[in-house]
Amino acid sequence: MKFPKLLIGALLLASCSVTDNTSPIPSDIFIKYFGESGVHRAVDVVYNEAHGEFMLLGSQNLGGDLTTDFYFAKADEGGNLIEAVSKDFTDSLGESLIDVPKKLVQLDDDRYLVIGTSANTSEETKLVWGIVGHDLNMDNATFYEITNAGNDLEGADIIKVEGEESVLILGSALTLEPNDLANPSTAGRQFYLSKRAMADNSEVWGESRTTGVVGNDIPLRVFQRADGTFAVFGSTQEQSGDWSGTNVRVVFTNIYGEVDASGVYGLDATTEVSNLNQFNDVPYDVLQTQAGYKVVGGSSITGASHTSFLMEITNQANLQYATPISNDFSLNSQAFTITRAFNGNYVIMGSYNSFQPNVTETGLNESRLEEAMVIQVDAFGNKIEDIDDFFGLESGNDRAIRAITLPVTGEIVMLGTFDFGSGISLLGLIKFNQDAELK
Repeated sequence: MKFPKLLIGALLLASCSVTDNTSPIPSDIFIKYFGESGVHRAVDVVYNEAHGEFMLLGSQNLGGDLTTDFYFAKADEGGNLIEAVSKDFTDSLGESLIDVPKKLVQLDDDRYLVIGTSANTSEETKLVWGIVGHDLNMDNATFYEITNAGNDLEGADIIKVEGEESVLILGSALTLEPNDLANPSTAGRQFYLSKRAMADNSEVWGESRTTGVVGNDIPLRVFQRADGTFAVFGSTQEQSGDWSGTNVRVVFTNIYGEVDASGVYGLDATTEVSNLNQFNDVPYDVLQTQAGYKVVGGSSITGASHTSFLMEITNQANLQYATPISNDFSLNSQAFTITRAFNGNYVIMGSYNSFQPNVTETGLNESRLEEAMVIQVDAFGNKIEDIDDFFGLESGNDRAIRAITLPVTGEIVMLGTFDFGSGISLLGLIKFNQDAELK
């Protein structure tokens, strides 16, 4: 089924106002936009089942300078804005910092964990995390800062530790902690792990940990496993076995954050194409399943996007498979997010870097910039036919950033960034049906 592009364009224009009172009932599909006249970037979305509402996280820049803020928006089941606020972190002199949010996690019915990075104009960075209420009252929110000797910490992910009033923080650092055995001259950025008390940000392990290998190791996601240990995912520049360039790095730790097992995996060994050594396989999202972990990302040659990929990592940190994801348009693409549908398949969303399909092959006479992508695959990465489409504004760069599946209805909800031109980009929230279709 191909999305009705003209209808979508009309919906996009009609729904720009976040105070639209003619929105569909909650069970219907919708397309809604959030933000002000400025630049916004989508980061994460959570559906709070207890309240029947969505919490959105993004970044916001309204001043035209380099500074950005954390941006929170709350919407009802129909996608209508309830409230929106921003959080600006400042330095000791009260100057605004460049705030980059990375992850939003529901803590309980009324609270959320959030993590990100604040940087000054000298490129000194600190990790920031906090606890924000569902009411979005920033006066009652709690925020903490974590710094290191090199002022080079960056935030990536955060989870609550089961059975404890503590959180596990995942980030990265250029400055190695004393427990790190890597060579500082070749280490680059390292994964950073820190277990912190929610009450006061105190270090539970007594010291933070960094772990990595040769080249930059960029963190992405952390999960707590059933036995209390942790699984960490990110990318690495380490050359390992059949894999070269940038690849997926997996680290399993014990309950104290000490490495038990690790692996480096990519597409090079499984993809029959030329110039394998030039491939960079960069992960963008990870989904935990009973069998292990589904990793999606983009594989590229010297910076030019080549294809989306799906990788499965077992509960023993081994590679089950790694496969490129084709599309009906034979276009370059990147997979930014994955969610499981009620039918057992997996919905993968991201973007087509430049939507210029071959008219002869596809019958589509379309010419657009970056367009949001939606594809379905089965549990083994095989693409489901006829569920492969694109959507977005007719001009500008649009991409899907986060997809979730609603717990009762099974509808697929996507948060993305949509470019309206003239320096304005907004957060877009779209509700699809169970098959990730706009109908």
